[in-house]
Amino acid sequence: MAGTDAILNGESLHPQSLEGKQVTTTEWNEDVKCTVVWRCRNESLLKVMHSSLAANVDMHEFGGLNAHKSYLGLKSRYHISENRGTLELYNVHLSSPIITLEGSPKDIAKMLQVAFDKYNSLFGHDIAQRLPTNSLKLEFLNSLDHMYDGWVRTLLNDNDVLELEQLPVLAFDDLVDLVVLERDHHHHNS
Repeated sequence: MAGTDAILNGESLHPQSLEGKQVTTTEWNEDVKCTVVWRCRNESLLKVMHSSLAANVDMHEFGGLNAHKSYLGLKSRYHISENRGTLELYNVHLSSPIITLEGSPKDIAKMLQVAFDKYNSLFGHDIAQRLPTNSLKLEFLNSLDHMYDGWVRTLLNDNDVLELEQLPVLAFDDLVDLVVLERDHHHHNS
């Protein structure tokens, strides 16, 4: 909507009333025109905001008639900062669900991988902020049910999962495959 961003961000304020001031007819007409335009734009913004909000959000508690004030109020209550969004992404997706012997390690690995990639894409430019693949492996191993404990100990002794030793490094996908094998092995023996 042309011309509305200045109203939304508060640069363009409601024109001052010329009531009772000494002004020419031209100035008066100009002011009336500006006021009408401003009000139309403000009104349009409020309508759009209203229609895009959930039904239970009451615009009136945010300065109802002024689009800029409403916007600031809504933003302070509902805006999720990059930081909060990132933390939620990490907590929701990367704090592992538990993989039991019934659960599918592949599905969980896929879910972790997607969240991991999404998380890292937020820091595309900043290598220091990105999670190393080790985080992904650790989250995956942490999500294994305690029935896998002994197996994980052996795995970590026999493979360089976290690239700390001179053993051949175990890639994430290979790690997932090993867990699948171990799960199937358990199933056959139980």
